[in-house]
Amino acid sequence: MLRSTVLVFIIYALVLGDKAVASSCKYPLRVGLEANNRRIPDSAFTCSSNEPSYGPSRGRLNTKADSSGRGGWMPKGGDSNSWLKVDLGKTYDIVGIITQGREDADQWVTKYKVSYQKSFFQYIYVRDSTGSKIFVGNKDRNSEVINKFDKKITARYVRIHPTAYHSVCCLRFELLYCKN
Repeated sequence: MLRSTVLVFIIYALVLGDKAVASSCKYPLRVGLEANNRRIPDSAFTCSSNEPSYGPSRGRLNTKADSSGRGGWMPKGGDSNSWLKVDLGKTYDIVGIITQGREDADQWVTKYKVSYQKSFFQYIYVRDSTGSKIFVGNKDRNSEVINKFDKKITARYVRIHPTAYHSVCCLRFELLYCKN
């Protein structure tokens, strides 16, 4: 019985590849980007640009406005190819993303893309059957919107590319992974 169960799982994994791993992850964990966690240091966050007081580390999920800055990351006005990047310090099997809008104003990202790298090579976009997947983002400031990936991505570097927003482009995020 055990041998046939193992054989069925192996066939299932071979047929579905990485999708089997991502879909079988019942309890994904948070990588540690959140404002109250800080497992990943502020220096690991970079971006295409930012307005003063809206630096890249302000893009941590649950960041609140304080004396250090505003309640989210905001690219400079006119940055039509903006991105927010985090260096996770090591590779993770990323299975999803959580986003929020700006904590202290009605500004949030409504659509975005995600790209990633395993090392210092070219970025690869998370894809669906039509190409680079466009994720649906937020509808308010503080609700956490969770988007799971169709397939896991093994990555050290992850970029969020806003493509549409409400009022002004502003974002906070966290990544989800599965421990194998």
